[in-house]
Amino acid sequence: MFELSSHLHDLTRTINVKLGVKREDDYPSERAFTTPIKTGPHAGELLDREYFESALTMYYEKRGWDENGVPTVTA
Repeated sequence: MFELSSHLHDLTRTINVKLGVKREDDYPSERAFTTPIKTGPHAGELLDREYFESALTMYYEKRGWDENGVPTVTA
C-alpha cells in the first residue's frame, strides 16, 4: 500500500512540475521567516531559513527527487 501511495505522490508532483511548480513553491510565506511566533512553546521564535532549506533538501532526497523537487524515478 505504501508503494502505491508513494507512486501516486510522485506522479502528482511530476504533473505539478510540468504545470510550473518549483522548489520556491514549497516554501512557507516570507512572514514565517520574519515574524516571530506570538504564543505557545515557540513564542518569539522564527523559522530559520537555513534549517528549512536543509530540511527541504533532505525531504527531496528521501522522496528520490532531485534538488529542485522533480521526481527522478517513475515506476
